[in-house]
Amino acid sequence: MQIIKKVFSILKYFKKKINIILIFEKKNNNSSIRFDNISVFQIKKKNKKILSFFSNERKILFSLNKKGKAFILYDKNKNQPVGSCWYYKVKKNWYVEEINKYINFKNIGLLYDFYILKRFRNRGYYKIFLNSMLHKFSKDKIQIYCSLFNYYSLKGIIKNNFSLKKICNNFLIFNR
Repeated sequence: MQIIKKVFSILKYFKKKINIILIFEKKNNNSSIRFDNISVFQIKKKNKKILSFFSNERKILFSLNKKGKAFILYDKNKNQPVGSCWYYKVKKNWYVEEINKYINFKNIGLLYDFYILKRFRNRGYYKIFLNSMLHKFSKDKIQIYCSLFNYYSLKGIIKNNFSLKKICNNFLIFNR
């Protein structure tokens, strides 16, 4: 038990010092799965009705100043938003905050900053949201990135058949 605690303390130390980002790519976006009770739509900054659902979620409100288009996953049965994400058509390099570095993401559609409200987590919404976004941008070459330490995001990305393209950290970029 002591060994496991030491391993986790070492991992926590490295997580703080060296964040590792995994970049995935989806080559075939022919996602045809349809969900009758779920819809995805773009939100505008002034949509107060939607923003009121996220009033306690500072991350959502803060991130409305980012580049790209913000999208909401909306559950029609519950009659409320479940989560948000961002899409940006990258024409040049993209700045990845997690590693404080510019990465070459030229001419791709980038999905980033998915966020599912806490009360809806562990119910499969992330996978549904990701699949819906792939369907929405089926003509684009799509990439997504997440931290190596974000187990749940990695699980959802892998379940949607993304393939690993790059591994990046503060110092190095490894191409696959």
